Amino acid sequence: MSSARNEIAEGLRYLHFRADANTNKLLEVVSSLHAAIDLLKKRGLLDVEELDELKKEATNNLVAEFFSARYGCDLSRVRAG
Repeated sequence: MSSARNEIAEGLRYLHFRADANTNKLLEVVSSLHAAIDLLKKRGLLDVEELDELKKEATNNLVAEFFSARYGCDLSRVRAG
């Protein structure tokens, strides 16, 4: 294999490793959050419907922030073929 091809392969392996690590951490956070929500709900300290409304607001705010900060890839500038 050529040197450039080796570098690309190593880069792709690294990206896969990082994506896997990020997914594992995300699953850990989400499971902890669900457990906390369940506990608060069982103790009568949390109104799930109110939480859902606040979650919608937070989602809208985060999406707006994401796009205004120009995170991610702007695929509108990519030409096909």
